[in-house]
Amino acid sequence: MDDKYLKKWERQRKIETDEFFDLWDWQLIFSTWKNKISDYLISLNPLFKEIIICDPKNPYGREKVLTWQPIKEISEFQLEVQRHFDSWPGTIGPINQYNTRQGELRTLDYLWEYQGDIEKVAAILINASLFTRLHSSRGKYPMENWPSCWCVQKLYEMALAIWNSENKHFMWQHYNTEVLPYLKWDYDYQLNNLHALITYLAEEHALLLLKYYPVVVVFQDKRDPFIEKRLNDERIMQQQKWDEISKLQSECQDKKVKATNSRWENMSRNELEKLVWTKPTVALAKELGVSDVAIGKRCKSMNITKPKPGFWAKVNAGLIPNPKGKPVVTD
Repeated sequence: MDDKYLKKWERQRKIETDEFFDLWDWQLIFSTWKNKISDYLISLNPLFKEIIICDPKNPYGREKVLTWQPIKEISEFQLEVQRHFDSWPGTIGPINQYNTRQGELRTLDYLWEYQGDIEKVAAILINASLFTRLHSSRGKYPMENWPSCWCVQKLYEMALAIWNSENKHFMWQHYNTEVLPYLKWDYDYQLNNLHALITYLAEEHALLLLKYYPVVVVFQDKRDPFIEKRLNDERIMQQQKWDEISKLQSECQDKKVKATNSRWENMSRNELEKLVWTKPTVALAKELGVSDVAIGKRCKSMNITKPKPGFWAKVNAGLIPNPKGKPVVTD
């Protein structure tokens, strides 16, 4: 591309960009964004949802942790993390199990640093939304209904200057696939002017904050009262469950013992004689819940002849057949 053609192309880009921005400056962009966010009744102060966790092994020495969490799952998330540290104190914990993308975590760092300044928060979110479309190596710019990428690039640079004018941050890496946990991929809208683009991005950020909390996990020595109550209720319910199981097991055992005792107490001579010639007395005693001595005494009182010592050893060795309940004459 020769210099003459390049200069002409640059002039055309400048003209198109100037027409796209018209008389808009950053203050008008921010005001439009903020008004649209307020339509969704979203509060940006505080921006982060604080979650208190107690690590019994290290309640004071742990640094805060930032993460994104679905709003509908926030209570269960806090419960799960507290359960983890109760069971495995001092470990890392499942805090960032939902989002492992480094780009999303870096965005949280930026938002945390400037959380008290809504204007800079707006700029960070705008940059984050545009980064994936403009600069991510895995992103895809929506060419059909969006403005020219150089027009959007100017908006990106304007927002960047608001919160990173001194190049304090390295921004995101080109290989970061996404830097926000939610993006609108609905490109049916014709964004043919800056107002439409800002409105689209503000709606994207509103939906993001309606779906996800930016969360700061703070470690303290005191537990969250609500979470502690939930955990105590769980423990009580679990103990009641085990008590009920133990009670049922005890009742079953009692019924089994009673049935065994009743069988032994009401056993006829023929049944007892058949049993002592079916299995060894020790095994029979265990089955009936009595001692082998008691069986011997009962057999003697009923005039029942028992197999002689060593009889069942010979049966097990295959030297003599199993009598299967029928008395036999032994030497």
